Amino acid sequence: ETLWLSPRMELLRLFPGPGTCPAFQDHLDLSPTTSDYSDWDNHYRILENGSLLIDAYGWRDRGEFICYVDNGIGNSSASVHLSLNYHYRNRVYYLSLAFGFGAAACFL
Repeated sequence: ETLWLSPRMELLRLFPGPGTCPAFQDHLDLSPTTSDYSDWDNHYRILENGSLLIDAYGWRDRGEFICYVDNGIGNSSASVHLSLNYHYRNRVYYLSLAFGFGAAACFL
């Protein structure tokens, strides 16, 4: 069994199927505001090897992700802190402003 806890208190569980049966997963919201904040399906997905796949990673995914794995014989946990560099956003914003003003000046 693999568990992932997102910074927004979303608990994702992967239950491996016996033998060659496919695994299945479910998604629980541990915080009442999580569903209001993010409610699209399959944003987080656990791959069959236990890795977490985040679709369209963005500002809302910043924070600490905790993984807990249990195979019946032993267990382990690890945490990963994800951050997003905000400087790129400022650079894109200022370049788009400069391009917009330049295009407007050429138009006039």
